[in-house]
Amino acid sequence: MARATKASTFEKKLAEAMKNMGTYREEYNEAIRICAELLAERESIKKMLNDEDYVMRTPGVITVEKLRADIAKYLDMLCLSPRVFEKTSVKEKPKVSKLDAALGALMNG
Repeated sequence: MARATKASTFEKKLAEAMKNMGTYREEYNEAIRICAELLAERESIKKMLNDEDYVMRTPGVITVEKLRADIAKYLDMLCLSPRVFEKTSVKEKPKVSKLDAALGALMNG
């Protein structure tokens, strides 16, 4: 249960960072959740490993390295890495006209 709490903390921090940078969209919530879970898993494994394990290529260390690579990919996808953010032009979410909203409401019941 502690990992779920930790993941939700990471999830809130990631969403807040994206909001501060102007890159947050509700559609990214699933990617944010996955990234938060990866971060929580990495922290959990790092706590289990002692300093001697980091010298050797134990399965735990290999897992942490794989998680780090996966986390980096998600952070790039969410525009939370400086390298990607500098290349990103944040586009405004398209505005829905009142007519389109009304027609959409009629179509969806």
